[in-house]
Amino acid sequence: MSAPPFPARGRIAAGTRKTLSRKWVQRLLVWGAIIIAWEIFGRRVGPFFFASFTQTMGGLRELVVSGDIWVLGESIQQMLSGYLLAAVVGIPVGLLMGASRKFRHVLEPYVNLMFVASMEALLPFLIILFGVGFQFRTMVVFLFSVLYVVLNTQAGVRNIDSQLIETARSFRAPAWRIFKDVMLPGTLPYILAGLRLALGMALQGMIIAELWVQTQTGALLFGLAEFRALDRFLALVLVIMILGALATEALFWVQRKAAPWARDLATPGR
Repeated sequence: MSAPPFPARGRIAAGTRKTLSRKWVQRLLVWGAIIIAWEIFGRRVGPFFFASFTQTMGGLRELVVSGDIWVLGESIQQMLSGYLLAAVVGIPVGLLMGASRKFRHVLEPYVNLMFVASMEALLPFLIILFGVGFQFRTMVVFLFSVLYVVLNTQAGVRNIDSQLIETARSFRAPAWRIFKDVMLPGTLPYILAGLRLALGMALQGMIIAELWVQTQTGALLFGLAEFRALDRFLALVLVIMILGALATEALFWVQRKAAPWARDLATPGR
């Protein structure tokens, strides 16, 4: 009897588990090396210049006990408003720019100009328009993140195989069916990739906006740095980085589940 053309399911699962375990072992080794180097460097230069890892963990405990850490939750809630606004605006605009040459010719120069412009330079103007409250921080997060959604969605539409659309039209498929069965599956991985990249920029925009107006997490970071409480400062920065990394991994998981046919899609920043 000839051997089966494909490996058995058990062998595939075992190979997958082995690959995942190897990946996590490699990550743990890298993280362990970083922590050891962090601890050694912090002890050599002293807490006035740089807190060691153990001192940073002590600072994290102080942030939790004092309740200061929860100000980050309030900042993230406000960040989500700008991020969701970027998704609501960016996805339709990207679809229109990708599907319509007229929309693309009208909007593309301005989108490209905003993409290369310094968003930080616009902050004083946004303060004049919106003040320093909730609307200002929402608009900063929106501007930092919306272009990634627009450009990735546009790229997804333009990378759809035109022969698929022509084939659907030749069978007299209605426009909504072409969008549902051809355009949406082809564009979805790009949309999710854009949302993932936009999330990192939204987090960055939140911190920059709050540092500018000295409120919530930005005010806490500024105060800790000013009084050289570097153990709590680095602890807060570490928490922000971990939350951003976890959110990004969650969107990677959503992308793999929602669009498994495009698991190997290369996206900027990967």
